[in-house]
Amino acid sequence: MCRMFKSVVPAVLLVLFSLFTQLAQADEPAKSTFKIFKSYGEAVAFYKDKGQLVHNTGDVFMGYSLEPFGSRDKAMAEAQEKAQKANASAVIISQDFRRTYNTPPPGTSWYGTYNVIGLAGITPVEATPANLLSEIQHNPGVVGFYFELAKKPEYKSLTKDYRDIIRTKNDENTQGMSHLVRLIAFHDGKACGDDLLKWVKYHKNPEVRLASYLALIEFGRTAEVEETLKTEANNDVKAKVQKSLI
Repeated sequence: MCRMFKSVVPAVLLVLFSLFTQLAQADEPAKSTFKIFKSYGEAVAFYKDKGQLVHNTGDVFMGYSLEPFGSRDKAMAEAQEKAQKANASAVIISQDFRRTYNTPPPGTSWYGTYNVIGLAGITPVEATPANLLSEIQHNPGVVGFYFELAKKPEYKSLTKDYRDIIRTKNDENTQGMSHLVRLIAFHDGKACGDDLLKWVKYHKNPEVRLASYLALIEFGRTAEVEETLKTEANNDVKAKVQKSLI
């Protein structure tokens, strides 16, 4: 009986070790494919060579680590664990700071000074005109990351949609609008001149007005630029346009 027990135990241990190794190896691909990017630009550069765009899923995974025993690494580990449990394939570090809370932050039990990490969930999507438009409509600020892609002939059809975005976002603060004006001017040429003239006169966003002024100068409509510039309220825009007219 003892001899049989001695011979069975090593065999059982070997089987258990083999199963553990297989489970660990099965879990390894998921861990190795999970990506953490420091910035949106870094994510764009990574997926660009694969013919893909970066789509923001809207999920944000938070990690909190209370000092004095906590650390940024612990906050990162917590946020990463939450992201992986949610089956996120990639994230961008969207929040990274230390803050003192007078009440416990979400999901914690104590007030105090925390290391805080936020990971924004992203997923790659195919680089197509429809997908690019979707990303720009959600956040016009991303268009600068895809400017060269958007100059390709197959993206010319989007200029109508760019016009709609410019008309809708008639405010002073929306970022990325100058790139939309430049893309319209690039694809449509002088045919967009009347739109450019309307924007220098009436659009609230200084980026839009500046890009429109410069495109009008490029198209030889300097007389209209000089006349309209007399009523330009933004001194920075006015100075840059005047410099381009010299």
